[in-house]
Formats: sequence, structure tokens, C-alpha cells
Amino acid sequence: MYKHALTFARFGCRNRPFFHIVVAKRKTRRWQGDIIELVGTYDPLPNDFNEKLVALDFNRVRYWLGQDIAISRSVLELLGLSGLLPIHPFTHLRARQNRRNPLLIPYFEKNGMLQNVQQPTDSIYHLFETNPEALNY
Repeated sequence: MYKHALTFARFGCRNRPFFHIVVAKRKTRRWQGDIIELVGTYDPLPNDFNEKLVALDFNRVRYWLGQDIAISRSVLELLGLSGLLPIHPFTHLRARQNRRNPLLIPYFEKNGMLQNVQQPTDSIYHLFETNPEALNY
């Protein structure tokens, strides 16, 4: 059984979340309890440049990965996107679901991207690949 966990600790306000990536005791709730070490931060809301900011202390994360700790799925996904671990399979599934999102069809229609298309549902996949800014809709 794991004694410690690498997980998120939520801080910030109700409408402005901010997360610390911490090593904490396994049986404590997120930030309520003994946080052993702060190894990074994550700001999930995009800034002016449409970037979600992550700061990690790679040396300390590698140290804790060498110890016997549990890692939450959300932190595993983040470590995969940062290049420290392989990309989590759930990240691929989420990207696939986002490409098939029907809420983005009005964005394509508004910008005239669906004018010469006979089958809009099949062509949406191609539009996401050719127009990466569509994902920021």
C-alpha cells in the first residue's frame, strides 16, 4: 500500500482555480493535511496567449517517482504532456472526443469552413487538423 501520493492541491478562488502539485500523505484529502513537498504548480485557465501554465521541479518529481508513491490520473496526464512520462491513454481519448465535438460546428460555419463540404461530419476531422485555432473556440 502506498504511503504517499503525488496529486493536485487546489488553491485560488471559486472562479479562479490554481493547483499545486504536491506530495502528500495518501489518506489525507487534497490540501487538508500534511503536504510533504511542493513539486510544481498548474494554472488551468488560459492566459492572454491561450496557454495553460505548468511549472515542475523535474529533479524532485524524478526523485518521488523513484519512491513507492501513488500518482493521481490527472497528474499522470500532466506529466505525460510535459514529456517526463509517456502520454497517458486518456489524453488520446480526450483529444479524440474534442475533435468530434458537435458544439464546434457553428464555429466552422461562421468562418465559412463548411461551404464546399457534402458530408460535414466526416470533414470536421480534417478541419481540426488543418485549422488548429479551431480548438480554441
